[in-house]
Amino acid sequence: MPLILSILASPRHHGTTASLLDAAENAARSQGCTIERINISSLRFAPCMACMSCRTSGQCPLPADDAHRFAQLLTQADAILIATPTYWGGMPGTLKALLDRTVYAFIDTSSPTRSIPIPLHRHKPAAAIITSTAPWPANIMRIFTDVSGDIQRILRPSGFRIIPFLNIGGTRRLHPLPEKQLDKATVLGTRLARNAFKFAMSRNK
Repeated sequence: MPLILSILASPRHHGTTASLLDAAENAARSQGCTIERINISSLRFAPCMACMSCRTSGQCPLPADDAHRFAQLLTQADAILIATPTYWGGMPGTLKALLDRTVYAFIDTSSPTRSIPIPLHRHKPAAAIITSTAPWPANIMRIFTDVSGDIQRILRPSGFRIIPFLNIGGTRRLHPLPEKQLDKATVLGTRLARNAFKFAMSRNK
């Protein structure tokens, strides 16, 4: 069964972002996928020290921690799904810190003669759920495009095939979450699962 690495960047494990992720995960499970969820706020890992060692060795030299475990799961996964709130128009610092620590698991820059990094996740599907408390019209003023762009600037060079992201604004007023929004997350999870199956089949050939 395909493995989807699910990443919750919100510290509220039962909040709006988590509920949308739950719906997407349940849809993927119903399609036959296995889900491995990472709650970033529960991880314990040191920040990147910018030693650049991983750029040539392909391994982080820091003592073993949850960032190393995340990198292993990323390699094993057939798809990834990121669910993140918006902080000051960008992704939470905890998510950025985790991605910074594990750059070696996304791209290979070890070649001394190659200037362009080698993507390590060619054609692997990836999707994201991005939430914001900002109501309309503030939520269309670059809030989603900035977060989406930040995430895609990491995923695309790594070879991921982007499934259109789900953006949900005005979440402060969405209690409980309307079925319409949960349905959107369900559709996203279903689509990601189907693409994960295709990727898994191609990887196993």
